[in-house]
Amino acid sequence: MPGANRRGPFTAVQNLVWFLWEEGGAVLVYTGATTAKIRHLERNLRVALNFNTDPPGYDVVILIGTAEVVRDVPPADAIPAYVEKYAAGMAAIGLTPTSFSDAYDVAVRITPEKIRGFPAG
Repeated sequence: MPGANRRGPFTAVQNLVWFLWEEGGAVLVYTGATTAKIRHLERNLRVALNFNTDPPGYDVVILIGTAEVVRDVPPADAIPAYVEKYAAGMAAIGLTPTSFSDAYDVAVRITPEKIRGFPAG
């Protein structure tokens, strides 16, 4: 699922993020403390997440919301649903759940405010 960052003053850059839906509808992602995502969030908490809703990616849903860095969330390796969802992906990039959590040590919660859809036609 891509999330948008800005490169330069006017260009949005899509970046893939791993996410977990939380109870209540918020989205939880993890990132590194020194990443561009954190620098962007320091300036602007508005975010957009783009989801492919079918296997070939023809139907797209865009979630627009507000992000916040949260400190009351356990690290990724302490959330069984997150580890189960992404263990194979972590292994594919040479990480264990623990090393992933060490590298991506900042939790970001995104609260959806608007959803737009673009079905294939």
